[in-house]
Amino acid sequence: MRHLTSLCVGLLCGVVVCLNLGCPAASTTTDAPPTLSDDHGHSHGDHAAPETLAEAVESIDHMADEIQESFAADDPDGAHGPLHDIGSVLQTAGLMVAKSDLSDEQKQGASEALKKLIDAYGKVDAKMHGDEGVDYADVSAEITAAVEALQTATGIKVEHGHDHDHAEGHDHADDHDHAEKK
Repeated sequence: MRHLTSLCVGLLCGVVVCLNLGCPAASTTTDAPPTLSDDHGHSHGDHAAPETLAEAVESIDHMADEIQESFAADDPDGAHGPLHDIGSVLQTAGLMVAKSDLSDEQKQGASEALKKLIDAYGKVDAKMHGDEGVDYADVSAEITAAVEALQTATGIKVEHGHDHDHAEGHDHADDHDHAEKK
């Protein structure tokens, strides 16, 4: 249990450090825990913060699709907002996993998948901001595998039988019906 606690704390610290994803760091002059800054000069999508682990897993799946679709359409600017948004959701998912009633093995698997996603998306975003990083194509298979591993570890499968309509005005309120805990 001590190993799992230190793994979760380590993951959380890594999430906070890695998820800035190329944006200016939040102020660390107070005793409050570090947070991600959304004040960095560009707008993000209107993804609502997940309230359950199932919603977080589905949000990660949907944003991963949005990011992939934007890069496939040669529209990296379209991927930029979701790329930053997914950082917040990954952080939230990490906290939810740590507090969940999943087994230690499931928590470890989910935490490892989240770390892989943080690393991969962080590298892509770094390159988008002119830093050393990688092209999305270089990590797309790793991202897909990590999303699948997260779903397997949590037992939450996201159905893909519906249309992933990411156009403006899409109502994500009913999306939680597509995530099913098995």
